[in-house]
Amino acid sequence: MAVLHESQVFRRARCLTPSRPLTIRGTEEERGAARSFAFTLEDEQGGLGQMETRLRFVTPDVMASLKGAAFRQAMNTPDMVWRKTAPISCDRVERYLTLSHDPNPIHRDDVAAQAVGLAQAVVPGMLIAGLCEVALKSVGIDAEEMRTRYLAPLPIGAALRLGVQIKEQGPKARARIFAIDTQDRIVAISDATRDSGY
Repeated sequence: MAVLHESQVFRRARCLTPSRPLTIRGTEEERGAARSFAFTLEDEQGGLGQMETRLRFVTPDVMASLKGAAFRQAMNTPDMVWRKTAPISCDRVERYLTLSHDPNPIHRDDVAAQAVGLAQAVVPGMLIAGLCEVALKSVGIDAEEMRTRYLAPLPIGAALRLGVQIKEQGPKARARIFAIDTQDRIVAISDATRDSGY
């Protein structure tokens, strides 16, 4: 079985203060072949933020079938702002994995990735979500909540085009970010809001 990263949600209530002690609380929920993990980050003044991750256990055949949806020209609205990444190299992924303490071999080793149905080692979903957030900040939106759905794996060495579609400006800003590979497949979609209500 392989682990498929289906979605990620981040909610921020307020910024971290590095000098304050932090508490992390986590829960796990099992639903058939899926696992959901929820984490809260707190200091002595209360909640700082939340993170939710949904994983699903799948066979290598299911993993190999994940191709993502095509990004259609009709989705490229006039208000779309585009950003590009450089090719995401093995070295860049390795630095990210070291910082995040992610031991999953499918991000480092082509043989391990092929054993679970992938063509080669892939970029971590959390790194893709981080790049979506950078694209969002480049248009002046600092999200309080970001929900990311993963649609297809991104091979190491590929570049991304990030299309930021601003839905609403101002104090309750909303935007959608499309992460698209060089073959015009949607790898991930992030929906971000400034006023999350957290």
